[in-house]
Amino acid sequence: MKEIFPFGPHIYRVPSYPLETLLEDMTRLKKLGFNTVKIQLAWAHVEGKRGELDLFEAEKLLEKAREENLSVIVLITLEQVPMWVWREYPDCVMVNALNLPHYDPTQYCLPSDGKPGPCWDHEDLVREAERFLGNVVKELSRYENVIAWNVWQEIGFWDDPKHEITPDRIFCYCDRTLRKFRKFLKMKYHDLDNLNRTWKVNYGCWEEVEPPRRYLMVPSWIDWRY
Repeated sequence: MKEIFPFGPHIYRVPSYPLETLLEDMTRLKKLGFNTVKIQLAWAHVEGKRGELDLFEAEKLLEKAREENLSVIVLITLEQVPMWVWREYPDCVMVNALNLPHYDPTQYCLPSDGKPGPCWDHEDLVREAERFLGNVVKELSRYENVIAWNVWQEIGFWDDPKHEITPDRIFCYCDRTLRKFRKFLKMKYHDLDNLNRTWKVNYGCWEEVEPPRRYLMVPSWIDWRY
């Protein structure tokens, strides 16, 4: 496929206009001079049952785009996690700075595509997501008009319109994430004395090291935020 400058709208995500309307719209878009469309797939909608993919509408859109010589960008949002994942891995929830689980098994794209979603430091969850992505790509990559895969966009925790940073909205303080944080600190500072000098603290061992939870204007917040 020759190189193009992608120019076109985001036309599909659940809930959406009826499929028939979208198919007609793609003909109009081509006549108006657009060369690309973007479609959004959510894990919860595509794989309501483990191993069973529902890509009917996506394939119809890809086929119509191919007929109209339109390129397609496929966006997949993972934060909208299927209910079977929440049930099989109940410990994959994020934990806020108050040590409270953020359990919101939303199936909806609003207000922010399911964000913040589960904790992606959960190894089994990551394996399930990788399996799902691989299966979707295997099915849809046969459409040569797919020019890009957007498998993770706009990472954030936008469940508050003011974007205020308060202890109940800081994630994630689960044991898995804290272990990874300490591993990161060991790689950065090499020894505990160096960390203590930099952070202006006096921890006695790595297992004691904690990120800030309430007051954020401290040196450790820089590393934790990173």
